[in-house]
Amino acid sequence: MPQGVAARTVDCIFRYRISQRPAPPCLDLCYRSDDRARTWSEKVWLPRIELQVSILGRPICARVLMVEFSDAFIRRMVANHLHKDEDELNIIALHLGSGASACAIRGGKSIDTSMGLTPLSGLPGATRAGDVDPSLIFHYTSEPSSRLSFNPATTKEIHVTRAEEILNSQAGWKALAGTTDFGEITRMAELSTPLAAEENPYTLAFHILLDRVLHYVGAYHVSLRGKVDALVFAGGIGERSRELRSAVGEAVNNLGYSAINEQVNHEMDRRQGTVIDIGKHDGGIRTLVCRTDEQFEMARECSLTDEFWL
Repeated sequence: MPQGVAARTVDCIFRYRISQRPAPPCLDLCYRSDDRARTWSEKVWLPRIELQVSILGRPICARVLMVEFSDAFIRRMVANHLHKDEDELNIIALHLGSGASACAIRGGKSIDTSMGLTPLSGLPGATRAGDVDPSLIFHYTSEPSSRLSFNPATTKEIHVTRAEEILNSQAGWKALAGTTDFGEITRMAELSTPLAAEENPYTLAFHILLDRVLHYVGAYHVSLRGKVDALVFAGGIGERSRELRSAVGEAVNNLGYSAINEQVNHEMDRRQGTVIDIGKHDGGIRTLVCRTDEQFEMARECSLTDEFWL
């Protein structure tokens, strides 16, 4: 069978099968799906909604998965690592990557998150500004620069403003250092010379992320009343940047967190396991790295829904 015909045949079969089965919409928002677990910001920004989606003209039969998959995965894996019930777990989770967020978890439930209405709020990312003075948007034009929807019927009504485009896709490390690669930023930064941030844009980018991370760790430590089982690093940067982990660990040591075991911290790539303890066993609060798996968490959530097994 010619390759083009084979591809079209597979595509037709796939579309037919999809049309006969319910499909789950996986929303990467938060795993706080009940009022008790919602933070104050979520009670404002995330009112209960009923999602009605159609694929190929058929409504999807699904429950809305209000799940921030990384944090949900971290919660389960860290609880297992510490031999604790999830309902007793108190941690500060740092998902650090091109998109970054912090989450305070008490009793297995999130009590606060750095994200607001959108992921733009909170920690800076590769192209996202993170928290900024709201009046900043008035310094940019409000003229539309691109379409939000691919639906021709709605493109004339829904637009992305110039300010939104800049704050979401032209800010962050890209604006500070000219690159979205945090590994490059770390290599080019002069981390041994704090004052170098005034002249070296890579050093500035590194220290801005460090400063914002410490801001949330300190705030969440107080929110948890100091009763923290572990500080957890995850995400591409959290799992790979030993320099950032070391800098954060040094700064929070005065709050009672274990000092970083630099040998283990440097050998992370060679360590096996989902959760790795990178702190010294000095009686302080544990410092962990969790190799998060959001795809696995999506599949797991779907597998727990009976209608997907029909």
